Amino acid sequence: MALAQAFAKAVQDHVHGVAALTMPTGHKVKLLTVAATSTAGGTEVSGGSYPAGGIAITFGAATTATPSVSANSAVVSQTSMPACTVVGIDVTSGSGTRIEFGPLDASKTLGAGD
Repeated sequence: MALAQAFAKAVQDHVHGVAALTMPTGHKVKLLTVAATSTAGGTEVSGGSYPAGGIAITFGAATTATPSVSANSAVVSQTSMPACTVVGIDVTSGSGTRIEFGPLDASKTLGAGD
């Protein structure tokens, strides 16, 4: 996962004492049919019962390993998906601020109703 450009800037400004960073809350994962970049979100899945704005997730504390990683605490699951191919994800705050993005290791093709 990589940090979205605007969030990476906010982190640097916070670390360097330029501006305080408010902790994001209410994280969501957006499933993407077109990959995101550091400066632009991807194209989010649309249709079926997929919730616009993404699926709620909760992260655990980061590890002390190198590199440090943080994982969501539950399996991300959604029923009645539209037919699509998911190629990546965006992680956002509850207010919609993009935080991280990344491609899937392998695209996932879904049939209608999966």
